[in-house]
Amino acid sequence: ELSWREFFADTTLQEWIRLGISFNTDLSIARFKVEQAQASLHAARRAFFPSASLSAETGTTMTGDVSSVSYSLTPSFSWEADIFGKLTNAKRSAAAAVEQSVAYKQAVQTQLLATIAETYYTLLMLDAQLRVSRSTSKSWKENVRTMKAMKEAGMTNAASISQTEANSCSIDASLYDLEYKLVQA
Repeated sequence: ELSWREFFADTTLQEWIRLGISFNTDLSIARFKVEQAQASLHAARRAFFPSASLSAETGTTMTGDVSSVSYSLTPSFSWEADIFGKLTNAKRSAAAAVEQSVAYKQAVQTQLLATIAETYYTLLMLDAQLRVSRSTSKSWKENVRTMKAMKEAGMTNAASISQTEANSCSIDASLYDLEYKLVQA
């Protein structure tokens, strides 16, 4: 029963959702289908009432030098009795079409909201992972520098330095992977 504004408290996400709802063509088509179904229901309801029409005609005839103008108004009234339920069934069908189109619009909007929110939170997660990985990379680079200084002081061996450099390179490689995922998202 919550609206999406209550469910998603992040104002940036709310703005993205608002834009998505405003400019999404699938949702616009769903809205038009609802309007179309409502118009059909309105027409089906009006079919129970009598209809009236009025047609007007004018004509000019020439007989020798004399012309005459004639006017005609023809009223018409009709009403269809719903003896076999044709009008009732048409009204029920139109009401079902309205419900169906409203449900379809809701499904399209829900899917749109879920896609926008999922993408937004994925981007936030990848940004956070990238920040942490960059910080970790800096720490490992400092660790490599420290290990090289320790080797010069005779406190460690080349194998330890190689392992530290390998770990640092592994983290750098994960940075490229995260940046690629961020661009994809």
